Amino acid sequence: MLIVGAVSACSSVPKSRSATTEPTKRRVTRHQFAPTHIVGRPIPTLHLGERKAMPDPLGGLSSAALYELAHAAQNEGLWSKSLIIWNRLLAEHPHAVQRVYALLGSASCLQRLGRCGEAIPRYEESVDLLDPENDTEDYVDARFAMGSCYATKRNYDEVVDVFSGLLQNFALPTEMAIASHISLGVGLFMNGEMQPAKAAFEQGLNTHNLKSQSEFLDDKYYVGQAHFYLGELHRTEFRQVDLAGSSNSLEMARLLDVKCDHLLDAQTRYVRAIRAGHFGWASAAAHQVGSMYQYLYAHMQQLPRPADLTELQGLEYKRELTKKVAVLLKKAMRTWTSALEFAQRTGVDNIWVRETKKKLAAVEKLYFDEHLDPKLDEKLDNASDREAIKEQQSVDQSVN
Repeated sequence: MLIVGAVSACSSVPKSRSATTEPTKRRVTRHQFAPTHIVGRPIPTLHLGERKAMPDPLGGLSSAALYELAHAAQNEGLWSKSLIIWNRLLAEHPHAVQRVYALLGSASCLQRLGRCGEAIPRYEESVDLLDPENDTEDYVDARFAMGSCYATKRNYDEVVDVFSGLLQNFALPTEMAIASHISLGVGLFMNGEMQPAKAAFEQGLNTHNLKSQSEFLDDKYYVGQAHFYLGELHRTEFRQVDLAGSSNSLEMARLLDVKCDHLLDAQTRYVRAIRAGHFGWASAAAHQVGSMYQYLYAHMQQLPRPADLTELQGLEYKRELTKKVAVLLKKAMRTWTSALEFAQRTGVDNIWVRETKKKLAAVEKLYFDEHLDPKLDEKLDNASDREAIKEQQSVDQSVN
């Protein structure tokens, strides 16, 4: 009985613990929660001189590894990144076999970044290291790029030297030959050698016309450039004809015909530059066409009265001339308006477009407000009266 009682006593559960064995949990609302940051040990603050240097991703790399990284970055158009790696190769491996390629690669990156002044010495060193016979393609590419940098820096003697040397000594691919002829022409033009420049431009265009029948040529930049500069040659001749140098009205008429012939020749070249399809040269050419009409108008308005005309005839000449040359302003406005519409459609915004906007605004004001002298009729009447008085005085003297 004692045992059974003991067993029964062990198996029984006190009333206070029979229903719920776990305590009730308190509900925690959001505003009562405050997160705690647990840190193993405090992180000491380093003083400026004690800060650890960041790991160098290029540290310890071989010249070959640096070459691969720089070349890959350059192929992706990452010019600044590629330049850093090329510079590292040049600094840490000055005698590596990849040095000449590092010079070329870094020079190309500098050129792309608009730093031709820094690129030129690297191109020059690479050209000295390359053999024109065994490294022909790299040598020609380096010389061509160097010539482009010389043009950017306006070193036109060097431009002439580089591109004339390429054309004389190498059988260049078609597009490079066209570009070299036209770049040579620009150098000659800028040095004032107009006839050799014209021959170089025409040679480049002749090569384009011949080869484009059998090859696809991506050379519209150079074609547009050549026509633009040929237009500039004719515009120079147009401006050199001075109508004020004529001694009489017949001579002035003859010179005006000569001047207009040069204008039309220049306009033809500028139009061809527009049709070449390069937006930059198209905007430049359109600006120059309008500028010629504006210049001719201003030049004719400032002409002195021909010596063989009387005062009255001179004023009548001035009135008729003003009416006729106002057409020139209309042509200038029409040309510039078309150019600005073209620029808006194509998204072109350069110095030529901005100058065209300024000139169009000025010429519109001139045409609508000032192209006719409001006092000209009064001057004509006064001159007519003076001539009538002189004629009457002459008659009276002959009678007396």
